Amino acid sequence: MASIIPSLYIFRAHSSCTEEQVQAVFNALLEEDIVKNVSSKWAKDRNSEEDFVMFWITFKKTSKNLEDLITRLQEDTAAKVDFKLEYDGRHYWKVILNVPREKPKAVIKPRIMERGEIGGRI
Repeated sequence: MASIIPSLYIFRAHSSCTEEQVQAVFNALLEEDIVKNVSSKWAKDRNSEEDFVMFWITFKKTSKNLEDLITRLQEDTAAKVDFKLEYDGRHYWKVILNVPREKPKAVIKPRIMERGEIGGRI
């Protein structure tokens, strides 16, 4: 049985951070070219109006170093301690395990459309 490859989420990074930087940091931390993809989304703080970036990190495969990282992250989460990853000697990212939420699927039942109805609307 194949093991599930985990993914990670950085929920608030400085606006100067890039996908390439995140990929390089995780590859260096895990000591191999293991990052498959880094996706990002820009956001704005509600209170300060400051821009920041959110990142999602997926991996090509699992490894001993990645498993150790996930174990530490899970232990910190269980202990209600932030898992912080220092990336440049002065700054850090708070990292969490990305647990995708399943979206409920709309159930569409077959029906007879009304005369003159187009695209599901009258």
